[in-house]
Amino acid sequence: MQSIYWDNISNLFWSGIAGDLRYISQTGYLYSDTTLDSSGHAYWFGSTIRRLAKDQWYFRNDLLPAGEVIYKWDLLFAYPIGRAFPRLPLLTPGHRYQLRLHADIDDPTTIYLRMITYDFQGKLIKNQMINGMEGEVTYQEKAYNYTLELISGGCTELTFERIDVVDVTDLAEDAYLLTDQYCQAHHQELIEQEAKQRSIINQAL
Repeated sequence: MQSIYWDNISNLFWSGIAGDLRYISQTGYLYSDTTLDSSGHAYWFGSTIRRLAKDQWYFRNDLLPAGEVIYKWDLLFAYPIGRAFPRLPLLTPGHRYQLRLHADIDDPTTIYLRMITYDFQGKLIKNQMINGMEGEVTYQEKAYNYTLELISGGCTELTFERIDVVDVTDLAEDAYLLTDQYCQAHHQELIEQEAKQRSIINQAL
């Protein structure tokens, strides 16, 4: 199992970007037909975004229209343009994956996850939508790149923690793998591994 986190408000390393793109990066969300030249990740217009903890973000926008992307993660990114690194796990073409959103939302039916897959040439292969806190997607056989989007379906406020991703290809179609206990244990393991790595680095310094 792998986890996806809300790393920052958006890509702030926009040095060298043309003035119009820099303005969009500072003031709002930029979306184009592929994500290779996208430089914004969060919906900024009228939004309140606060980092409550290392893996916990608060988002509120009372005027957020339904259908808007709250946050977007990229697998591939044009580093010379955006100075950004991949934020998504590598997936195996043809495999099924279960996604589970960990967030505090008043009405889970007002939030969506959308996976958009592209081929090697950047052409759209498929859009897959999940309504609510969990669901399954398939990473297409010809997929080379993908993005994951957190979309409002009427949601104006949430506290986001992470999205867990697990390969369920070899399980039955109706298998339920991501229990709360399993996800919490995995999350705690990641925290312990990170603390151990920091300790080793500190000792080396």
